[in-house]
Amino acid sequence: MTVVQSTVTVEPLPWTDSAANDGTPFVIQVHGASLSTKRQEQVPSWLTANGNTTTDGSKATRYLIRDGQLSSANGGSYLSTTANVPYGPMALSSNLGTISITFSIKGGALNWTNSAFVDGVARFFKTPANAVNNVEILARFNGPIDSAWTPVLLFAVPGTLEMGHATVFCR
Repeated sequence: MTVVQSTVTVEPLPWTDSAANDGTPFVIQVHGASLSTKRQEQVPSWLTANGNTTTDGSKATRYLIRDGQLSSANGGSYLSTTANVPYGPMALSSNLGTISITFSIKGGALNWTNSAFVDGVARFFKTPANAVNNVEILARFNGPIDSAWTPVLLFAVPGTLEMGHATVFCR
């Protein structure tokens, strides 16, 4: 009997915008639009499938972008809207609206572009302003901005599933 031993060095792949844009699953971390270090912004929060935030990384929804479309990593649920909708929650749905592309990650940030949106791009907000957990995240397309909304940035962060939970790796 011959025993063969092999040593394999495994290095993690670098996290890049192109990896996220080419279908590598990720979670979405919510940041204040100014990336400030205000006390309430120090607690990290992640987006869930219903469009709300969670401070429990194990409850973060895993997303992926394929052909410019944002969906749940396990498939079947998408983020979309229809023309002339002023704003909507960042909630996944199995019903696909007429505007379901063009999502991309640029500089780590989630972007959603379409000529039907003001300035061609969706803007993201949270409400209520002073909360971090279970906060609704909205995409504004072409309607007025409510004074109760606070601008946020959404960042793609690599994540994996371990025993049904998301393990979040912050950069």
